[in-house]
Amino acid sequence: MLEVLFILLPIAAASGWYAAYCTSSHAASYKKNDFNRKYLLGLNYLLNEQADKAVDTFIKILEVDTETVETHLALGVLFRRRGEIDRAIRLHQNLIARPQLPQVQKIQALLALGQDYYSGGLLDRAERLFFEIANENNETEYARIALRYLLDIYQQQKRWEMAIKQAKKNSKWEPIVVKNVAHYYCELALQQLKNEISTKEVMTLLDEALKYDAQCVRANLLKGEIAIKAEKWENAIQLYQTIKAQDPDYIAETLEPLRQCYLQRASGQTEFLNYLYAALSEDSKISICLAIVKLLQVREKEKALTFLKHQLQEKPSLYGLYHLIDLHLDVNCSDQDNDEKNNLTVLKTLVAQLIQNQPIYQCLRCGFNSKILDWLCPACRNWSTIKPYSI
Repeated sequence: MLEVLFILLPIAAASGWYAAYCTSSHAASYKKNDFNRKYLLGLNYLLNEQADKAVDTFIKILEVDTETVETHLALGVLFRRRGEIDRAIRLHQNLIARPQLPQVQKIQALLALGQDYYSGGLLDRAERLFFEIANENNETEYARIALRYLLDIYQQQKRWEMAIKQAKKNSKWEPIVVKNVAHYYCELALQQLKNEISTKEVMTLLDEALKYDAQCVRANLLKGEIAIKAEKWENAIQLYQTIKAQDPDYIAETLEPLRQCYLQRASGQTEFLNYLYAALSEDSKISICLAIVKLLQVREKEKALTFLKHQLQEKPSLYGLYHLIDLHLDVNCSDQDNDEKNNLTVLKTLVAQLIQNQPIYQCLRCGFNSKILDWLCPACRNWSTIKPYSI
């Protein structure tokens, strides 16, 4: 309740000072003293967790004193943050109903009410208010706040066509949202794929995505999947290799499909191995290292074991350690006594448990951890901030 004290005590004190100062007018002094008493009563209700009585008291004060509008707005925000959405809505609705409320303060109250509806999940009501604010108050900061909320509502409701239109409007003063448009086109492409719409239309949407963000990894991953389904192996290889140039952090997402494509060639295994060695020389990611080990151990287990040992000495990794133990058990199984094999098996199990507790992906903006690749972070609501997590 410290927030309440910081909001209300200065006003109560000022009101008391003012009431004492205005002794020249008995009527004015009485009015201010009554105002001060009611405000302290409302404060007392809040401190005693009697929020409904507090709201009633503050609304009555507002009816006779419009100078406290800013405080009422602040109280509404406080209720919303505490999860008391109904009380916040009631307070802001009462503000808007005041006929003498100045226009600027009415817009503030409308915006606050829209935020109440948004926080309470009443997105249709919130959308109507934000749309009204944006249309009637062009180029103001209030309009921009409303437009941001509108875009987020369209995202939540998966109304991607509306999100595209809204993002284009917002980009005039917030250029960063242009790259988000690429994801909206990707979302539309996914919807088309689920509805079994022609591949040509899906590819057109993905091309649009790349127009808005040439570094959109997601668009090329989807294109690669489509190419593999159509058995266009060379096209798929080109697409997946493009991703390494777009953003090397996502190379792990390309390795398995690339292996599948390369193996369609007569000398595909050797060519894929050469590609992996070249990629590893540029960026020593454990995912690349393990892809090399997977190829080597088919025919040269000892070589795979030696290679993995060397890589882990340079860059330790839990995933790498797990595969190293697995290789030891496989390569040296005939030379190991039962105790040694049991020890390695126990160690492998323990490492597997450690890996299981680790995230596979992590948001670089807020630190949100996930086992799946979300292109929109569920926590901070930013696009393209979740990336593979190396352990």
